[in-house]
Amino acid sequence: MSGTGIASLPYYLVEEDIAQHKLTLLVPQWQCYPHELYMVYAKQSHYPKKLRDLQHKLQTWCETHSKYVG
Repeated sequence: MSGTGIASLPYYLVEEDIAQHKLTLLVPQWQCYPHELYMVYAKQSHYPKKLRDLQHKLQTWCETHSKYVG
């Protein structure tokens, strides 16, 4: 954004800047496909609140940003 050149960046990081015309798509027909996201953790008899909170935040983010995650 400071005029330093070309970059290949994740769309979710620059989506707002592109919409505000701060950045320009040079090759709009090219795109990466969404990736599947997995959360892997050891089986436990009790899951810590931090882990449950992380699961909830990831699930919420994936539901609201489905175009980024397959």
